[in-house]
Amino acid sequence: MEKACSRCGASTRPRHPYCTRCGAAVEKGEAPRAALVLLCGRRRRARCFITNRVVQMGRSEFCDILLNDPLISDKHARVVYSGDSFWIEDAGSRNGTFVNGIRIRKRSILQDGYLVRVGSSMFRFERDSSERKSGT
Repeated sequence: MEKACSRCGASTRPRHPYCTRCGAAVEKGEAPRAALVLLCGRRRRARCFITNRVVQMGRSEFCDILLNDPLISDKHARVVYSGDSFWIEDAGSRNGTFVNGIRIRKRSILQDGYLVRVGSSMFRFERDSSERKSGT
């Protein structure tokens, strides 16, 4: 059953603790730790919050970040939070996943400000400002 965000009113997917539109907590808990900010591409929302340990990107309706682009595979890539680090992994896509202009083969760490390209979409990875201050 979908819930409505108390901040922006958007419906959220079941079991998602944060609004996928604005990032507000749907239930009690801590704020998102990172986001992918859309710089160019075929997507309506400009900020995609990383709210789970694994966030799937692709054209499939089952992906957390849904990208309507013929250059993107159904399950194209995933962002994984492990330990204190964020990683991006290509999920066997045909056209590849790029970090700072370099095609990744398995996975690549994501640092604040890194550029991620999937299909015709370019994102900038941003860690939460409280984490940047603490140096993690």
